[in-house]
Amino acid sequence: MYNLPTLTEALPTNGTPRTQEERILDLLRRGRERSPGGWVTLPEILDLRISQYGARIFGLRQKGFEIQNDDSQRRGDVVCSRFRLVSEPGEAGRIENARGEMEPANTTGSLFGELRPDRTYLE
Repeated sequence: MYNLPTLTEALPTNGTPRTQEERILDLLRRGRERSPGGWVTLPEILDLRISQYGARIFGLRQKGFEIQNDDSQRRGDVVCSRFRLVSEPGEAGRIENARGEMEPANTTGSLFGELRPDRTYLE
């Protein structure tokens, strides 16, 4: 089902243990390379055996990595969370919108995107 990381995957070539943030970041980078949209599922992250993955993702976001999460996917009654690396510090991110087109990622600096009121619903 899922490939569990081996001890050699947890250690870089110099033998120094990698941080949990580095391990999550590596997984998100591999996700960008292997699948359309670059999504990594929550079970894949949990396979890294990092219990507080949310705190590690928060730490990466604080360092300038733009990581998007989505919990709209469902399998029956189960919500399937997934994450993707949109951009790294200093990199202009582009994400796929609902129509399958690539568009610039959040450039407002806000965790919540554009905060101007959307008046289109009043028209």
